[in-house]
Amino acid sequence: MLDTLRFPQHYSMPLFLLMFFFFSNSSMAQSKFLSQLVPDLVNPGETFKVVIQFKNTSTQTWNSSSSYTLKAISPLSKKVWGKQQISFPQSAHVPPGETASFVFTLTAPQQSGAYDFNWRMHHRSQGGFGESNPSTQIQVGRRAAVFSDDYDSEFIAQSIDQVMMVNENYEVSVIYKNTGNTIWTARNVFLMSRNPPNNLTWLVDRIDFSEKEQTQPGSFKTFKFIIRAPSEADAYDFQWKMSRKNRDSFGEKTDNKSIIVHTQDTL
Repeated sequence: MLDTLRFPQHYSMPLFLLMFFFFSNSSMAQSKFLSQLVPDLVNPGETFKVVIQFKNTSTQTWNSSSSYTLKAISPLSKKVWGKQQISFPQSAHVPPGETASFVFTLTAPQQSGAYDFNWRMHHRSQGGFGESNPSTQIQVGRRAAVFSDDYDSEFIAQSIDQVMMVNENYEVSVIYKNTGNTIWTARNVFLMSRNPPNNLTWLVDRIDFSEKEQTQPGSFKTFKFIIRAPSEADAYDFQWKMSRKNRDSFGEKTDNKSIIVHTQDTL
């Protein structure tokens, strides 16, 4: 009969177990929370959109076929927000070091109150892994249409080409959060060009809301619009800010972008 394998006294567990834990941990999926766009306040039964971003800090590619999903950890029941797990689209692949952006729609509960909103990456065999989003609560309760002097805004993000051709059209987007106590509508606010104020460098100097559109306090507004590059090659400023009708602008400006405009000869 073979003798029992003996280990030096300083080992607290057999070597094969140490090796098992080492290789298991090194191959386990990991993730890092990056950002989220989540409203602070919604109406009972309201449908709303959220965005959550996680960075893949593991050695495995995330996709639907490899059993990776975004999963709620509080609350655990899908009865609260209507969904409890978000899958990757079939064509989505997030290699190590890249960012997964989950954009999805939820439905608020019918009963007013403060509800948890916490999510984490999940694998079918490993379970939840990596960081979760920060501890977040969304207030569910009916909002009165408040039209006071409390206007404020937070600049969130913008998307624009850094290099353009003269006289060409380009689509841009600017995202703001309503951080005041007033509902934004076509009657009271718009997006206005800055640097200098009301300039027509990009052919348009203001972007209005559609007639029935509203942005509630705590919610986000995405402006998507077409600009035209100037007719002469040069570097031009691109900056915007929220403004009240017949009043001054308010809140944060967008980050100022210096856009390079070329002709075919200057490329």
